[in-house]
Amino acid sequence: MLLAAVRGAARGQAVLDPAITGPVRAEWPLAPGPYQAPRIGSVASGPHPLTERELAVLRLLAQGRTNRQISQTLFVSEETAKSHVANILAKLDLNHRNQTIVYALKHGLVSLEDLQP
Repeated sequence: MLLAAVRGAARGQAVLDPAITGPVRAEWPLAPGPYQAPRIGSVASGPHPLTERELAVLRLLAQGRTNRQISQTLFVSEETAKSHVANILAKLDLNHRNQTIVYALKHGLVSLEDLQP
């Protein structure tokens, strides 16, 4: 189980025990604004090389979130959020984080309703 958790974490997957998921979700309203979890299977079926974690960051970027807001929403350091953003831009050959909005909309990762404040 430990090895599977380490491998999952290396792929950017959450490794929370289901017994913990409920209490964590109960605290989710403390995060700024709505957060949508990555869609299951989106990495395998998508035309992009992003991990599940990078997809989550991409959705938050498309909502106009700052690195600090992303770090708070995903419970990671601001430097980790910044690294994810840099990886996304490099993998998708984008020059600016604003381009992630167009990419996310074009590939169905967010809807216009998701972008409403």
